[in-house]
Amino acid sequence: MKKIILTFILFFTFSFIYSQELQVTYENNLSNYFTYTEYLFIKNNKILGLKDTVNISKNKVDSKSNTPILVIKEKNNQIIYNKSKNKVVFNGNLGDEQFQIQDDVPALNWETNYDDTKVILGYVCNKATISFRGSKLTAYYTKKIKYEEGPYKFRGLPGLILEIKDDENSEYNNWIATKIDFNLDESHKNLDFENIFKDLPKISYKEYLMLLEKKRDEDFYNRVIKTAAPGVKIEKNKIKRGGIEKKYEWEN
Repeated sequence: MKKIILTFILFFTFSFIYSQELQVTYENNLSNYFTYTEYLFIKNNKILGLKDTVNISKNKVDSKSNTPILVIKEKNNQIIYNKSKNKVVFNGNLGDEQFQIQDDVPALNWETNYDDTKVILGYVCNKATISFRGSKLTAYYTKKIKYEEGPYKFRGLPGLILEIKDDENSEYNNWIATKIDFNLDESHKNLDFENIFKDLPKISYKEYLMLLEKKRDEDFYNRVIKTAAPGVKIEKNKIKRGGIEKKYEWEN
């Protein structure tokens, strides 16, 4: 009888930690107005992230005027992240043209020498910190789920990442896990982990950002400068990035 119980415990532990399928749902808060659902899928050691670009509707009120804020739910293309070690391939668009974008993510040098813990979804999580593209981040990961993965472009901790926050703006630049499943749900069972972007032209993340900036400059010229009255001087100020990626490794 003891042998049967021990065998069951070992089998349960093995399947719990090394399940061949994993689906994690995160809430990704980008600002006071924009909150999205992001998923992490793992199947047979292949990894996909999926960001649903439908804004989660919430009852929001402007704190200064105490008036309701209108949140428009707009369905765009889902952003899919095909993740491997130090490389993330995802889809993006410039106007109507879609691209397969490759980001060679810099080495993620996590600091894990902390005693801090917190419980997320019933899992005890350990603290880790990192400097990533101009942001100082704090993450919490659980050693109970032996996948070195997390949301967005983050990975490399000795366990599944369940929370990441920007230390400068922790209320909005963050991901928090809201659900963990050890099987893919029916709507995602047939995800293609292999040939997602096979028909899209390839481009590096640096090239994509440069083209994106060029397009924004052209739009600004056509909509503002070109239509301005004669003699009116208009200057375009550089906007400080407010997201997680504030400064890239190729920038001075």
